[in-house]
Amino acid sequence: MIRTVLVLLFYANVGCQAQSISAGYLGNNLLNPGAYLDLELALGSYHQVSEIGFYIDPNTHSASFVEIGVGLQKGKWQASVLPLGVFRTILNRTYTVNANGSVKEASVLQGHWYYSPGLSIGRTWLSAGRLKTKLQLLVLSPYNFGVMPHVNVTIGYKIWER
Repeated sequence: MIRTVLVLLFYANVGCQAQSISAGYLGNNLLNPGAYLDLELALGSYHQVSEIGFYIDPNTHSASFVEIGVGLQKGKWQASVLPLGVFRTILNRTYTVNANGSVKEASVLQGHWYYSPGLSIGRTWLSAGRLKTKLQLLVLSPYNFGVMPHVNVTIGYKIWER
């Protein structure tokens, strides 16, 4: 249910004439390669932020996420609060053990869904503010009966601006 609501909100932002669109590299813990797409819509002095992204950890899993929130920009610095987020992991290889002890490979799409609110702090570079860097913290919940912080670093380029 929450996944459907977040996807609809993300596409509603696209339909509401986004003010800027950015895309770039997303690195989970700097090392695991991925990509993101970021849409912003001006709301007075604030802006609505919608972000969709993914990364691949070659040894264990892949993950994708959708985040929606509000942000504030002062000069070249930007901060966003992302209270609505969904994070999905897809495990590379999983196995099941039958009652008789035989092992077989499980389905390809094994993984977990998480609620993932987050915060991000970023800065724009170059004279037109086209180059963007950002540090993003997501909190995955529930994660093994608790929460797990998840840090992403993004380096991107503002590919369109109204």
